[in-house]
Amino acid sequence: MSCECRPWEQNAYGAEQDWNDDPEYAVDATLGHNIPPIVVEHSPGYERVAVMTLRRGNHAEEADPEGLPRSRGIATRLILLATAGSTNSELAERLRREPAVAWPEFAVLATLNQTAGRGRLGREWKAPPGTMLAVSVVLRPARHLTVVTSRTLGWLPLLAGVAMTEALRSLDVRATLKWPNDVMIGGKKVCGVLCEYDGQQENVVVGAGVNLYFGSDDLPDDRATSLALEGVTASPDDVLCSFLTSLRARYREFMAASGDSRASGLAQRLEEMCESVGQEVRVELPGAATIEGRAVRIDGEGRIVVVEDAMEHHVAAGDIIHLRQTGST
Repeated sequence: MSCECRPWEQNAYGAEQDWNDDPEYAVDATLGHNIPPIVVEHSPGYERVAVMTLRRGNHAEEADPEGLPRSRGIATRLILLATAGSTNSELAERLRREPAVAWPEFAVLATLNQTAGRGRLGREWKAPPGTMLAVSVVLRPARHLTVVTSRTLGWLPLLAGVAMTEALRSLDVRATLKWPNDVMIGGKKVCGVLCEYDGQQENVVVGAGVNLYFGSDDLPDDRATSLALEGVTASPDDVLCSFLTSLRARYREFMAASGDSRASGLAQRLEEMCESVGQEVRVELPGAATIEGRAVRIDGEGRIVVVEDAMEHHVAAGDIIHLRQTGST
């Protein structure tokens, strides 16, 4: 498999891009206002896209066109919404109805007030207004790779988790990963990641929600935490800028290595960060089945390998619970 990574150049939004020579972006800007229902293809490790948005007229309200200035220097385009149902759903809708040039690769949609967030396995992700940063980023791996395989797609959610863990570590947070991509501090979840793939448009939307200012009374349960509760004073712009910086670096490496997790160094980074490997775990699989055993490694597909009764299970999707002598978390 070959990979072509073109130099990043300036686009109409004043940020880096590598797509301005692509004829697919010569799209009539008047098209796409009547949006059909979104039908989304998916691959292992991804969720289906649903359209859930809060809109005023035909457009969601932008909170501050000048907000998050450091992050704007990295994103090819950044829209900060006053409120959104789900940033992933809002971005997916915009990608369907607006010309691709309006949403180049590494364009970002963000809000500090997400009212209908979604996590993996269909879970709701709720937060009081102003306490959580929700962000969604456009990636287009098909622009860099001759063939985008299910293996490549399967590693992108893991890549996003690695990028967020690196971002928080750069802010002096002792962050780790719980497979596949829950970012943890001291065994408690501070960030979740959800990637969604549209096979028709070849867009990957990388979504993340970071608990910034939750107080102890705001937490959904005792398995969650926030940066504020951990004594971290980073601003939303600090967190987003760090995340985008790491995400861009890891993504470029991965694309330059033709989607090879080992050659790009991604697999090694994940192994170093993943606290699940070496633990006794219970895996709650889709459909209510469970596996209980020892997580021994991450395989070449990004799946976690759990040994139960001398049998290896290669788990592509599920919820990992770390078991302890005194109970489980």
